[in-house]
Amino acid sequence: MPFKGAEWSKEKKARYLMHVGQLLEQGYHLYEAVQFLAIHAPSSAQKKMNAMLMDLRSGYPLHKALDHLQLPQDVQLLLYVSERNGDLAQGFRKSGELFKKREEMKRKWEGAMRYPLLLIIVTLLLMFILMYFVLPHHETLYRSLQIELPVITKLVIACSEKLPWLFTAFFVVAILLVLTYFVTFHRFPPTKKVTVLLRIPGLSQWTKEVITCLFCLTLGGLLKGGLSIMEALSICKEQDFFLFYRSEGEEMMLELENGERLYECLRRRPHYLKELPFVVENGEKTGNLAKDLLYFSDYQLEEFERRVKKWLVAIQPIVFSMIGAVILVLFLAMMLPVFQMIGAI
Repeated sequence: MPFKGAEWSKEKKARYLMHVGQLLEQGYHLYEAVQFLAIHAPSSAQKKMNAMLMDLRSGYPLHKALDHLQLPQDVQLLLYVSERNGDLAQGFRKSGELFKKREEMKRKWEGAMRYPLLLIIVTLLLMFILMYFVLPHHETLYRSLQIELPVITKLVIACSEKLPWLFTAFFVVAILLVLTYFVTFHRFPPTKKVTVLLRIPGLSQWTKEVITCLFCLTLGGLLKGGLSIMEALSICKEQDFFLFYRSEGEEMMLELENGERLYECLRRRPHYLKELPFVVENGEKTGNLAKDLLYFSDYQLEEFERRVKKWLVAIQPIVFSMIGAVILVLFLAMMLPVFQMIGAI
């Protein structure tokens, strides 16, 4: 089987979910599908699948039995939605596809950054050797010969004197950020965490996209199963995978009970993309709210994937250009005094 191997990686888990969905579409019962795939899985995965089968046999709900597979929270949320709307086949297949796409993008990003990171480390090592072992000797030699150093060499020497302080400051700031996360941010309630993320440049748009996509997938999946908006929000309020959506579901239910429309509730919230209220308003008018939400989530995921590919294409030339500029500066700082000395002979 495609997920067979010594280690049950995240990509293999994603393919496993997709295979479960395919078997369910072919008419298998859930217990039979899990049991069939467990035969072909590695031993580490078999133990988890057998524990899942025992829970299913004991009458536990699916979202509880899935805890043994140690899936990401967003994947568990999508499977929980599919369990509630009765479309397990599509839920397993869709969550597996999203999980697989995310892992593939992560792998591509890591692959694209591996070589530039190696070059950055080599360049930093070269800078350290030149600045602390080579340039000081050259400086002493040129001063003894009463040769005026070029401006670029003086700048490199001045930077080498301040470099330890810069590295120290960098590590202190990094340690403070880690401590701040674990001491304060990690303990914030979900709503406050989102508020903080929305204030950070670069993370604000990404936070909106993630929250919007998951909201559309969750609400659209529940509405597709025939539930009303109030019933779907009630299920969002009951789930334990994303506490943020729990509070959102509770607040929106109160606002809807007071006579507001869903798109009006969304328009007041800064953590959703500005296009979402229009999508919801149009969906309510046409009666295709579930389809519109699911389509919008797919569209946003495709846009995000396109941007990631664009970044991957652009980031390597930028990093290589920066490394080349640093090496050129070091070369000039080393060689210009030599050329100057040769010209004075």
